[in-house]
Amino acid sequence: MKNTTTLLNASHEEQGNFDYFSHQICINRYTQAHQTWIEDCLNDHSDFCGQEGINARDLKSLFVHEVTHFLDLTTTLWGLEYTARKSALLDKIHLGEDHEQALNVFMLNTSELEMHKALLVRDGESLAGCTMNHGLMIHPDYGPIIVVIYYRDGVECHKIPLSMLALFEAHATANEVLSKIRDIDQIPDENERIVAHAHVNQEFNEHLHDPALTEYTLLLNLAKLHFPELSLRELLVFFSALARFTMNQDALSLSILSDRMRFLPTEAGDALSLDMKRGTSRAVVAFKTLLFMHEWISKGTPMENSENINMLKTRPNKAIRQLWEDDNVKFMDAMAQIERNCYLGLLQNRRHDLPDFEIVSASIAANMALLENSPVGLLSLSDLTLMDAILNEDFTPIAMPKRLDIDAISYFDQFYPFMAKLKKLYQAKKASKFFITPGDSILFVNR
Repeated sequence: MKNTTTLLNASHEEQGNFDYFSHQICINRYTQAHQTWIEDCLNDHSDFCGQEGINARDLKSLFVHEVTHFLDLTTTLWGLEYTARKSALLDKIHLGEDHEQALNVFMLNTSELEMHKALLVRDGESLAGCTMNHGLMIHPDYGPIIVVIYYRDGVECHKIPLSMLALFEAHATANEVLSKIRDIDQIPDENERIVAHAHVNQEFNEHLHDPALTEYTLLLNLAKLHFPELSLRELLVFFSALARFTMNQDALSLSILSDRMRFLPTEAGDALSLDMKRGTSRAVVAFKTLLFMHEWISKGTPMENSENINMLKTRPNKAIRQLWEDDNVKFMDAMAQIERNCYLGLLQNRRHDLPDFEIVSASIAANMALLENSPVGLLSLSDLTLMDAILNEDFTPIAMPKRLDIDAISYFDQFYPFMAKLKKLYQAKKASKFFITPGDSILFVNR
């Protein structure tokens, strides 16, 4: 999504990007001449009204999109696992040791991002009017996956893999739109507010039907289809809660949840369950929760259903946990904290020079409690402690309102050669992940 109204002729990747290897946010198509205006917008010092207000909230929502990626990587268990495995690989490279196993383990995470574009099949037709179904398959490189299929007049027209990228991008898109809604709510003129809210709703619906945006909208499309009772704001707040719930499941909880997913008793279904039991394929949690939540809010008495819908609207975190607890899932939150501490310990004891531990530990300390109570898009950027961004056009740093004590340009200069070596090594190997199918001998490797 990424604000197609901001840069009318820009593709979504052209507007900005987040680099998962380095935690760096890069924004395109702006230069040093825009620096003061950008920083004023990020500090909420810009006008909320008229064209200036439109420009400011488009810019802020672009930053919120990328900031969501940063926070997902630095404050969730999936993000900590990704960074710890990257760090273990960097140690091997730094010390000149054999790195093949460390690279394969790291690819368990990276492949779940890479697979989306590798397996995506789509035509150029709108998704409007399509029906949706899903199936399971085992891909030789990416293992067991769920594929969502769009049909038009009974003919298959789009096949979208359920990937971690789809979860990350849907979460970032949800917060991007919430950021606009938050800013529009501060417009003093009621008529202008009504018009602006209507425009955001229309824009969101148009994006849901754009075949070029499926990595951003696959899960949001599914959520909107199943929960027509929710306003756009309620839908996006619920989805943000669901995304972070999914990313923060510890390995034991994922194993327990996999037994409640009711996969078809096929080789692909059994393989997907096994994949979740070793802590991967966690995007399935978000997917299945959406489907089961739809049943949960409609299977009881009218009064029970009304109470569940109200809980979903007002306390989505509680509703999500209640859904699974009603299915006899017992969440042991202490296990998540143990895993979090384990990953932090691995990062702290690194043998390379990349400051992953400093970045992650500072983000957890400053941001995690805030994110337990609010989606990113409804917070002010000045509430969050973040790394400075960089404008790609002329390498201008953009100071975030509350910044980590890391100079963005010095950080880039110091670590770019190191990260370039890692990327070259990674890109030289075919993206894939090792996985288990029923009947395989199980080989345990260091995480």
